[in-house]
Amino acid sequence: MGWIIAALMGLVAAAALAMVWRKHRRDVLRLRQASDEKVRELGSEHRRRLDRLRREHDRELATAHHPLVRDLLPALDSLDEALSFLDEKEDDPGIEELGQGLQLARSAVDEVLKRHGVESISAQPGQPFDPEIHEAIARAEHTDFEPGTITRQFRSGYRQGDRVLRSAMVEVAVDHDGFDSSSDGAVEDDEPDSEASEISEASESESPNVSDDPRRR
Repeated sequence: MGWIIAALMGLVAAAALAMVWRKHRRDVLRLRQASDEKVRELGSEHRRRLDRLRREHDRELATAHHPLVRDLLPALDSLDEALSFLDEKEDDPGIEELGQGLQLARSAVDEVLKRHGVESISAQPGQPFDPEIHEAIARAEHTDFEPGTITRQFRSGYRQGDRVLRSAMVEVAVDHDGFDSSSDGAVEDDEPDSEASEISEASESESPNVSDDPRRR
């Protein structure tokens, strides 16, 4: 009888041990799965961080020259001013040769800027005014231009891709009521010509290297 009891107790112990083993194995598998999931999450987060740092690094490299370009723009304005002045003295052969030399130098600078993705902003007479890339510093009535279009350019603008480094300073045409289609509504302008002149003179006094020549880029 004793050996039967011992055998039963052995079976019960074996069954209990098997249950404990299975529970322990399930716990181990659950912990391993949780650990693997955590490792995957950390790996994904690490890759995202690396991608973000790489993108930021690429942006910094692409725009590292912006301070130099901005410091260079006043010199380009002076060069454009000189070219505009020489255009008025075309009859002098010596002046013409000087103008050609300055134009070659200006073109060389443009090529360097283009290699770095920097291009001039178009602001030709008759072109619609765009507040994203143009800065209106004067308004004037014009019979040859539609309201809200550019009549002349005071200073060139520059951009790199979608990023505007400097807006182009322009004059915008308005109708006799002072309405500018590029704005949100009508603006009363009792003396549009004198106001445009005052704004233009103020702008030129602040920026001596500004040209009124519409042929400037």
